[in-house]
Amino acid sequence: MKLSHARSLPAAAACATLLCLALCGPAATFAQGPGQGRPTNAEHAPQPTQPSPIPRAPSVRERQLMMDEMSREMGKGPAPRKSEELRMTEVAEDYRDLQQVNNKMMASAMRAAEPDYKTVAGALADIRRRAERLRENLALPAPPEKDEKRPEPKPFEDAKGMKAALLALDRSIMSFVRSPLFKNTGVLDADAAARAARDLNEVIERSRLASKDAEKLAKKGKD
Repeated sequence: MKLSHARSLPAAAACATLLCLALCGPAATFAQGPGQGRPTNAEHAPQPTQPSPIPRAPSVRERQLMMDEMSREMGKGPAPRKSEELRMTEVAEDYRDLQQVNNKMMASAMRAAEPDYKTVAGALADIRRRAERLRENLALPAPPEKDEKRPEPKPFEDAKGMKAALLALDRSIMSFVRSPLFKNTGVLDADAAARAARDLNEVIERSRLASKDAEKLAKKGKD
């Protein structure tokens, strides 16, 4: 199912940004087969483009921003929407850092017999925050109600259980960043968008639950 280009300009702009990052820094994953190594170029991903300064000349837009600020302070209206430029900058940053934080966390946790649970919990909180902002900025459609059901994340109580949970999270992250949605910016593939939304929702939920369990293990280690 294809939607027209005119209706998908925000999503297409985001996809173009993500595609550029993906080409410059291919995603890495721990869910690999035998003999496959994990790429080490995650730390060399390009920095996102910074937004250009907003002109200060008096204009209708400037007056509107002042009114929005006054309304927000008085609690009579919502905060103004982000500019398209700011949204794209945040998308580029979160798409890159989502992978970098995950890669660093996985490398450290998988090699340790007893991981640093506090550090893992912090990394998971960062992953969740970036995934939530990606969901907001990309404005992906909600997955269909009859979408395929996947096993619910199970709580873990030891290092072995945590590593299994992190591997499942890693698969969800890689499925999202490798979505076909980011390869064709001319039109929005509704099916690909729905799958990307499903993957992003899984990243958010898995990181939320795993962070809670990691915090419990960190406190348990201090007792």
